[in-house]
Amino acid sequence: MTIPNSTVPEEERRIVTELTSKSNKESDSFFSVSKSWYSSWERYVEQPSEAPRPGPINNHHIIETTTTSDHPPQLRRFLVEGKDYVLVPQQVWNRLFQWYEGGPQIRGDLISFFLSSDENDGDDLSSIWLAKQASVRELYDKVCAMKNVSQEKARIWDYTCMSKVKLLNPLSDKTLEESGFLKDQDILLEVAESSSSSSYSLEPPGLAGLVNLGNTCYMNSALQCLAHTPPILDYFLQDNPLGMSGELAKAFGELLKDLWSPGRKIVAPSFFKTKLETYAPQFSGNMEQDSHELLVSLLGGLHTVLKDSDNDSVIANAFQGHWKSTLVCPVCGKKLISFDPFKCMDLLLPLTRSITVTVFSSDGSHPPVPYTVKVPKERSCGDLITALRTACCLTDDETLLLAKVHEHKISRYFENPLESLSAIRDEDHIVAYRMNQTQKESGKAKLEILHGRAVNGRRDLKLFGTPFVTCVNTEPLSESDIDAVISGFLFPLQRVQASSKIHNGRENGHLPHAAAAADDASDRGELSFRIFLTDEGYVNFKPFQSDSSVNPGLVTRILVEWNNDEHEKYDASHLRDLPEVYRTSFSAEKTKQEAMSLLSCLEAFLAEAPLGLDNMWKCPKCDVYRQANKKLDLWKLPDILVFQLQRLRTSKYFFRKMDTFVNFPINDLDLSKYVKNEDGESYLYQLYAVTNHHGGVDGAHYTAYAKLNDDNKWYHFDDSNVSPMKESEVESSAAYLLFYRRVGSETKTQSA
Repeated sequence: MTIPNSTVPEEERRIVTELTSKSNKESDSFFSVSKSWYSSWERYVEQPSEAPRPGPINNHHIIETTTTSDHPPQLRRFLVEGKDYVLVPQQVWNRLFQWYEGGPQIRGDLISFFLSSDENDGDDLSSIWLAKQASVRELYDKVCAMKNVSQEKARIWDYTCMSKVKLLNPLSDKTLEESGFLKDQDILLEVAESSSSSSYSLEPPGLAGLVNLGNTCYMNSALQCLAHTPPILDYFLQDNPLGMSGELAKAFGELLKDLWSPGRKIVAPSFFKTKLETYAPQFSGNMEQDSHELLVSLLGGLHTVLKDSDNDSVIANAFQGHWKSTLVCPVCGKKLISFDPFKCMDLLLPLTRSITVTVFSSDGSHPPVPYTVKVPKERSCGDLITALRTACCLTDDETLLLAKVHEHKISRYFENPLESLSAIRDEDHIVAYRMNQTQKESGKAKLEILHGRAVNGRRDLKLFGTPFVTCVNTEPLSESDIDAVISGFLFPLQRVQASSKIHNGRENGHLPHAAAAADDASDRGELSFRIFLTDEGYVNFKPFQSDSSVNPGLVTRILVEWNNDEHEKYDASHLRDLPEVYRTSFSAEKTKQEAMSLLSCLEAFLAEAPLGLDNMWKCPKCDVYRQANKKLDLWKLPDILVFQLQRLRTSKYFFRKMDTFVNFPINDLDLSKYVKNEDGESYLYQLYAVTNHHGGVDGAHYTAYAKLNDDNKWYHFDDSNVSPMKESEVESSAAYLLFYRRVGSETKTQSA
């Protein structure tokens, strides 16, 4: 077979690539080509030695079978661009047809209208084809001529999803593309008995729904929130917005005008979506997308086309804030401070973790008490200590020393407050030693007191219970010094004093002040315990002589031997019954999420934390990559403040949705104390819109709640359905994007 006008594969690829790059999607004509044929051509020109040259172009399987000589070939309905067919510029089609012939030729710039004459009969359809650049007036002309209807009595509706979305204006010269019509468009013809008949009943402006164009609920929910953002409305609803330029901004402005037109019940955002796809191709087609990603991309695109020479725009003026970022080198202390803009604050929902820690008091003022606290899973040991401070009511001059107990010995200390909580496992036994701040100052030595009992006829010592730990000066310790320390720890364990008050202390109770322990110790004289010095490996035990002393090292380890007399005097069960960090029997299942507040998420976001190992910072002073500590502070907050509650969590091993209920204020969100620039302004906010994420990772649906300022009421926007709702229903575990407006910004907007 001879192929007409054939050329070498490499040359074909070069020509098509060059012509495609020069095409203008806004003005050029395009033609549809079968995806299967086009893919075979691509394989041929990329690997001619392995793929055969394709035969003539074959588009027959992608066109309507009812095509006749009176009508040009049209694509079958519901085909997907990129999957069933591709669009190529006219110059490319001409070359492909020159090289391969075949066909038929399918104009890609034609819109197929499917005309219904009866609202109740979806099967009575007529087909009409018009170019995208034809006007709405021309559509009326063609429909009226086909149905032999007077234009004065004709009413043509945008009939997307078999719903009356919009009544078309018969005098409009707006193009069909500008009107939002796509390649397959349903329209409805109504014939009025009188040319002056009313077209539709009036609805309050701002309560129009948005047609779901196919998995576009993510877009609809974000658009409804923006459509109820006052500074955005004030700008785009002007007749001629100052500085308005760009196809995306024009399409967005037209959409807002449609949504706020009196009487509108439903709006099809088709034209806006075509412009959005041109600007942000990732939103092309009908794949499920993320509402937050759409919002960020749209705000960025609008700012780009609307900004002036000073980089200001209505978007930046309304949504943009700044935070202060501080990086600190952990070695040399070098600081790097920067100020970065943001348009949306993305807040992680901290995965809370229940951790049980037994707190010992070295001065005898409190018995050993297990405290269970909840700490964000990604946080540090410093956050655990902060939670414990609150739980056990530490005073300002008290502190905690955190340690892990294994086989009745201290296996390690947690003294770096920035160390990740991942170092603590659920099966660990963690203790905290309560002491005065001055005891834990630098230069102090740790004194560990272990417990043992004689076995094998007193020839060996076997460890039991939980060690006591305190911090002491580095001066030599005498027997009386050690006795005083032991007395302080043991005072709450005396059986003689074991009132119900002490036993109830295991539920976060308290004993009399530490002075009682000190007085009691001075009255008793020497303890009956035998004391031994031991080494780091707990192998050698050397009896401590009453007239000797010990020079404390970094850690000094002493063992006390318990006999029957001591067990009768002291309740050693307090030492043995050391709970694990987490046991299912102690509380609810691990997977259950606890309620949290918006402010707690914000505080976790702003808290100082070390950078990840995959995000090290090169210290300019050390000239070495360091795991620097990063601290964020709010520096300037915008009039419109958007929070994203990051419910979708991903890791190397899982991808899941968090349905945690987050308490967020609808009125009076006061962020003044978090703003560090000391400008003296008030940062009080009120909620006016919410985007909700329903479902899980396998299938989601987005809706929106918005407050209509005209009647001060809340409404639920679920695609094309709009219904009133109670303010008490706004807070839910589906809340995803929170839109707040700064109190007092109304006057700024009006005067601008």
